[in-house]
Amino acid sequence: MEPASFRQAFFDTVQELTEFADDIAPEETVYWSAEYIARGTQWYYFNGYGRPGESDSIAQAFDLGTHSMTDVDARLMSLAFLDFQDNELITAYTGERCHSAHVASSMLCASTQSAPEVISVEVERRQRLAGGVERQARTAFIFVGFERADDAADVPQEVCLATSREFISPLWYRDRIRLIQTEVEASHRVVRET
Repeated sequence: MEPASFRQAFFDTVQELTEFADDIAPEETVYWSAEYIARGTQWYYFNGYGRPGESDSIAQAFDLGTHSMTDVDARLMSLAFLDFQDNELITAYTGERCHSAHVASSMLCASTQSAPEVISVEVERRQRLAGGVERQARTAFIFVGFERADDAADVPQEVCLATSREFISPLWYRDRIRLIQTEVEASHRVVRET
């Protein structure tokens, strides 16, 4: 079965990541990280957090050929991710929870014609609501890019590429919502004096 296209989900995720720099809602905190294992020797790592009036991020580029690491401007992320869109097929990894390097390695071991690219993204958005409730929206996703769509045909089924846009996974998701009661109302507390 052919892997399904997740190109639009990829674009939506990149847009969400680039908006964190200046579009954080009041009472919201965002934590995010992204890795990009590019074809060739580049491996990018981006990490950051933000809340209204405050944000910070770091970015590093690893050159796998020279084994060197360089700090880079975090704004490079969206430009680096634009290279990923050149892949003819962008699909999703649906296997066990693991690091993006493991996914890339399993694709190489599958003897594809051309090395795939891998982008992993994790985002957690927290927002305080009325009544001591915290709303969490989480994303944990790995995109796999193939230079030519035919290259994905060489990947065995056990490598776990999504064959449908409708796949449901407890491990990989986008914008999964949780509501958590974080505070106990003062009127419900019992205090005993002795």
